[in-house]
Amino acid sequence: MKRAQDKIKDYIDVKAFDEVENLAMDSARALNAYRFTPATSDLMSRWLDALGSLTPHSGTARALAGFRGVGKSHTMASFGALVERADLRNGLDEAHVRLSAQRLGTWQYTVIRVERGTRPTLLEELRAGFATAFFNDESEWEFGAGELLAVAASRAGHSPMVLLIDTAFGRQTRVHRDDGPMLSELAKTCDQVRAFVGLALDDDIAGADGVNVSLVGSYQIDYLDPEHLYQVLDLHVFQKTPQSRAAL
Repeated sequence: MKRAQDKIKDYIDVKAFDEVENLAMDSARALNAYRFTPATSDLMSRWLDALGSLTPHSGTARALAGFRGVGKSHTMASFGALVERADLRNGLDEAHVRLSAQRLGTWQYTVIRVERGTRPTLLEELRAGFATAFFNDESEWEFGAGELLAVAASRAGHSPMVLLIDTAFGRQTRVHRDDGPMLSELAKTCDQVRAFVGLALDDDIAGADGVNVSLVGSYQIDYLDPEHLYQVLDLHVFQKTPQSRAAL
């Protein structure tokens, strides 16, 4: 076997990248650091188009599945930034996504972010998230999941309300509870109210069995393939010249 004398650094140019620690808390920076691939450009455009197409009395529930670490949270945070801030829509380099984002006009939608695993139950996490934007009195929190979504959507004004549910930042262990039925309740409520529910399917709720089987029928599920991550690394982090790529 012929041994190459060159070192790895002779083949690969490692580029600097912006490491955003908490994507949900700094969504604008998360969007700036996001690198689109053809698959994620199409996915993001479809989610933005779905939001822009909602009718006054019906919504949609979308879920993003994929292995842990493949980029679900980053995709959700970037989507949230485009929805929440109109000023970010015209500056996108990705033309396909920019066109879909611009169709939202100048609306700045209300985005509620819920982190699973921060409280004992999903209902408590939902109440905390909705209370921040819609409820001033704690007595108003005493709704079930579907009722919370319906009341919040009615208070969102003329634009749809957006609810994004992800697992808590920095979580090291699974969320040991059965959230499937409540998540399905939120999705079913979207049949009657103008709301967009986006869900990151993590390892504890991704299985289509047991209590979580209802998620398959309730959410339109998109899959973020590991190939997306490989392309980002290949094109934007571990860059190569045509010659070094051929050698590798």
